[in-house]
Amino acid sequence: SALKYHERAMAIRTKANNQRGMAFSYNNLGNVYIRLKDYKKAEEYMQKSLKIKREQKDKKGTAGSLINLGEIYMALNKNKEAESFFLEGVNLAHAAKAGDFFRIGVGNLADLNFETGNYKTAALYYIRQKAISDSLKQEATNKQITELTSQYEVEKKDAEIALQQEQLKLKEAQN
Repeated sequence: SALKYHERAMAIRTKANNQRGMAFSYNNLGNVYIRLKDYKKAEEYMQKSLKIKREQKDKKGTAGSLINLGEIYMALNKNKEAESFFLEGVNLAHAAKAGDFFRIGVGNLADLNFETGNYKTAALYYIRQKAISDSLKQEATNKQITELTSQYEVEKKDAEIALQQEQLKLKEAQN
C-alpha cells in the first residue's frame, strides 16, 4: 500500500538524516492520511513537513505544506484556520512563482468561500483560478513552441552542414 511505501521511504531518509527527503516523506504521509480521513495524523505529518521546509527556506515546498494544512482544517470545518493557511500558502506560492500551488490554493479559497456561503467571494476566486490555469497552460504551450522551434533550427542547421559537406566531397572528387 502507499502508506507502507511512504513509511519505508521515511525510515530510509531518517536513517540517512536526509532533511529534504524527510520533508517530502512527511508531506506524502500526510497526504495519505488525508485520503484516509485521519486528519489528526495528517496534520501531525504536515506540520513536521512544514517545519523542515521553513528551516530550509524552501518557499515552494512551504507553500504546498501550508495549502495542505488548509485542506485538513477545511475538512475539519475549522474554516478560519483553513483560510489563514490557504492565504499564507497562496501568497508564498505567488512570490515563489509556484504556479500549480498558487492555482490549487486559490481554488481551495474558492471552495472554502462557497461552502461557507460567501458566494461572491467564491466566484471571484473561481474566476482567478481559471485565469491562473489558462496562464499556466499558455506558459506550457509557449515553452513547447520554443523547444520545437529550437529543435527545428538545430535540425535545419545540421542538414545545411551535411549538404555543404556533400558538396565539398563532390568538388574534391571532381578535382
